[in-house]
Amino acid sequence: MKDIQYSHHAETVALRVAGKTRADSWSAYSWRLVRVGCEVGVAEHRILTRGPNKGRRRWEKAGQLTVVTNEEVHAEAERYEREERRCALCLGEKHEFKRVSQNGTEYKTCRRCNGTGAPPGEPALPDEVPSAEQADLFGGAP
Repeated sequence: MKDIQYSHHAETVALRVAGKTRADSWSAYSWRLVRVGCEVGVAEHRILTRGPNKGRRRWEKAGQLTVVTNEEVHAEAERYEREERRCALCLGEKHEFKRVSQNGTEYKTCRRCNGTGAPPGEPALPDEVPSAEQADLFGGAP
């Protein structure tokens, strides 16, 4: 599997090795390429609530460094597609990064799933359906 979102899947493997999840407020704080893959540092973070960096992450303590091999990243991407039923490149977003310009970030249709959001060979993902909470806000049923 060549076309994957490498950083997302490498971070997931590093968090699994550390015994944490994104829900535990843990995320990657450092990346370094090594011969067999990459070295990913993960640690607990908090979101800054005021000041010029409001909304950004801040890592309080040193975390755990983990070497994640390319094989582990590809295995995680395959697991992601099998369990989540979403494309490993665009993560089900139906588009991928193209470039950053003065007009902002530009995206293009995902080349792996052709904009369906599903793994190749699977039926397309449905468009977003509002949750029950969203339906209550607008007075309609989902």
